Amino acid sequence: MIKLFETFDKRSEMLWRSLENTKMPQLTIVMNEDGFLPEAITTPYQFFANYQAKTTDKALFFNELSIPDYWEIEGFNDMAWIKDMGKVRGKIIYSEHFKSRIIAKVEWFDQFERMRYVDHYTQHGIKFAESLYDTKGQLILKKYMTQEGKEIIYENYVTKDVVLDWNGKTYLFDSQTSFIMFYLEQLQIDLSHIIINSLSVPFTVLYNLKQPGTDLVFWQEQSHGQIPGNMSMIFNGKMPRKMNVIINDKNEYDTITKHIDSDAKRFVHQAGYVYHYDRKNGLSNNVLTITHSDQLEHIETIVSTCSDLTFHIVALTEMSSKLMALNAYSNVKLYPVAHKQTIEKLFTTCDIYLDINAGSEVENAIERAFYQDMLILGYRDTVHAPMYISQDNIYHKEQFEKLITQLQHINKDQHYLLNQLAKQHQDANAISKKDLNHLINHVLY
Repeated sequence: MIKLFETFDKRSEMLWRSLENTKMPQLTIVMNEDGFLPEAITTPYQFFANYQAKTTDKALFFNELSIPDYWEIEGFNDMAWIKDMGKVRGKIIYSEHFKSRIIAKVEWFDQFERMRYVDHYTQHGIKFAESLYDTKGQLILKKYMTQEGKEIIYENYVTKDVVLDWNGKTYLFDSQTSFIMFYLEQLQIDLSHIIINSLSVPFTVLYNLKQPGTDLVFWQEQSHGQIPGNMSMIFNGKMPRKMNVIINDKNEYDTITKHIDSDAKRFVHQAGYVYHYDRKNGLSNNVLTITHSDQLEHIETIVSTCSDLTFHIVALTEMSSKLMALNAYSNVKLYPVAHKQTIEKLFTTCDIYLDINAGSEVENAIERAFYQDMLILGYRDTVHAPMYISQDNIYHKEQFEKLITQLQHINKDQHYLLNQLAKQHQDANAISKKDLNHLINHVLY
């Protein structure tokens, strides 16, 4: 069985984790390399570049980037600037949810401070690709290179062509679809069963495969009642291979099935995600928040009103005087410039997560809290990963008093806390490994 993802975004990662938890034998392919994929995942780039990380390779920290003499790097929590005598020459983009201030991309600017090209790096500190932009900021070409710097793949975003230099030969493909099909041929693997989660290029690949097979589309998007054209092809029997649609979100399943006839419903199934929690909620009164900023709306009112709860507020850098003033409350513990070990311990000892910090998410906090089986509450304007939070526990900032009431209720009543956790699992579309295995086997075999 093959999982063929176009990109490894949050939805793909959720599906990948879920399918990995079923323990069914699978090969995972991501069409577009991003440099920071899990080691178990492969890509066309890795195959054609024969990419093999050495034990001595390591991620590139923001201030380890090679720059011209007299230029400087000015680092911040969420990005870094490259400057020449105060003039901005580039911008360093950190990898999300990997390690602090690790380089994923470097954007380089021309004399008018327009981005003209981007260097892409792997989790091993190796530059693997370069993207070129025109003066209007449109991506025109992306080229990939081996670890030794030899260019092997050229992707033209204007003509849509892909050129591959491999094993002494040059191959020209008129689309990414034909390139991926060539790649699958070179793998020489069983293509009988393929799982996709996109009706774009992966779908087109399946449509053009000559081998017979039975495939699955995991639909993770929102249709808003409009059945996508490619999905209609499945329902109308226009696919050369057998194909079924599995919908993870219950509300979306209800929406889709409401807009199709009984014949089409035969191809649609409801499932969910198999989650493997790192622990069970300990039912303690410890509340965790990790932030880059001091913008925690109504935090002082919350901690002063909920005196029976202990609030652990963490920052990776020094805290402002505004946050430090919370030390006046005996039920508040502050952790400025927190070490990784401290953060890891707090994730195992706290049982409630308060997602109320403005700005970017820190340390992949919401997902980590979810897998630690922590109950998560937050503000609608600032929640960072709503797919992991029950809608009952997302409040408008003006409704902070309701959030306070909820905190007090779950602290006083452990049964209520457990019910709220069950609702959180339900809203995250949790399903058992047994049920998902049964559904996949039933549909594919």
